[in-house]
Amino acid sequence: MRERNGDSTFQPQSPPDPSRRELKAAVKCSGCELSISSTPFYGCTEKCFFFIHKSCAEMPRELDEVHIFHPIPTHHLTLLPRPPLNLPTFKCYACKKTRRGFTYHCPTCEVSLCVNCILLVPFDDYDDYRQILLPTHEHPFILCTKDKKFDISCIGCDHPIEEESLYLCPLCLLFYHESCADPPLQINHPFHSQHPLTLLYHPPPPDFEVFSFRCKACGLHGCGRSYNCTKCNFDIHVRCSQLVPTVKADLHKHPLCFLQSLL
Repeated sequence: MRERNGDSTFQPQSPPDPSRRELKAAVKCSGCELSISSTPFYGCTEKCFFFIHKSCAEMPRELDEVHIFHPIPTHHLTLLPRPPLNLPTFKCYACKKTRRGFTYHCPTCEVSLCVNCILLVPFDDYDDYRQILLPTHEHPFILCTKDKKFDISCIGCDHPIEEESLYLCPLCLLFYHESCADPPLQINHPFHSQHPLTLLYHPPPPDFEVFSFRCKACGLHGCGRSYNCTKCNFDIHVRCSQLVPTVKADLHKHPLCFLQSLL
């Protein structure tokens, strides 16, 4: 990103009027590739259709500190405004997504990280990570926070991670919701009061199958972990097990449970 007389060459835009809301929602940031939405942004005055979040435009040219996805003190990640090697796209080392926007790149290791993954950082200092050890994995999971939308799914429940915090294994690039990382091995749940439910890991299904189980709470399929009753062939997502008990209402013949969203 060029500068002129010490100032950014990006020109701030005035807030759009209501008639332009749909257009603005469709406009993507050239840095992180997320919607411009209602956040402050810059735009090119020459009608190049170049827009960038103010926060993306102000990102550092080089990371001075070691990043969790590239913990080599002698290697610095440098911000590139386009994919390296003059390619049209690059594959982010962390989220494995194909990107077209800005990248933090290490030329020595040929590692490229998208802006969204760069903004995923541990809660605590580098030497004092908040971490947990899980019996099913050989490496610790580190509690992290994120500032951008993180386009990745939890390996525990197979749902997108939308919360600000998550657990990460930086060596294996595995991600958990904070609530899914270390659930109890057995629970009693009002959705299935007949028997205790046991935490069960569903291995990846064969190529000809898409899912391993269907959650009896939300009705969606899954292929990660579930709470299971083998006697009744009952499965429920780990996250769905945290739903409040059902209520009986006159407006419907079946019990109802409260949902914030369809997960």
